[in-house]
Amino acid sequence: MALLINDLRKLCTDDTVIMTAHVIKRCRERNIDSDSVIKVIMQGEIIKQYEDDKPFPSCLLLGLSINGKYLKGALNMNCFTCGSNHMIEATTIYVEKLENGILIVKNVPCKKCSQCGEEFFSMAIMKEIEKLSKQAEKIISEVMIIDYNKAA
Repeated sequence: MALLINDLRKLCTDDTVIMTAHVIKRCRERNIDSDSVIKVIMQGEIIKQYEDDKPFPSCLLLGLSINGKYLKGALNMNCFTCGSNHMIEATTIYVEKLENGILIVKNVPCKKCSQCGEEFFSMAIMKEIEKLSKQAEKIISEVMIIDYNKAA
């Protein structure tokens, strides 16, 4: 069963689009913000279908970012690591190396794969992490620890 772009767009909200910490860090390294990710989903196109992926099909999207650069990315309906489709609500520690130090954010809400433990963050959480990282970059000297519950 092929995925339809209009169906994906209907499902696209800050709570339904989730990303691993690895993906968030790579996006930040490449200056790709959460708004660009959403724009690719909402205005891009499916360039490859993976109908045989288990347990759900996935696809590759291509679109323009907010700053006019082409982005492509995989859209999957299950855990990227093990393929499981069972996630549990959890909290975790998010760690990111910034230019002037290390940012540690405690108590970050996430979805965790019940099979392999891979952690996923919603787009709403990604936006908060982006904001905290930008603030921390201005003042961090070596290590900064932030409690998500108190900062977000």
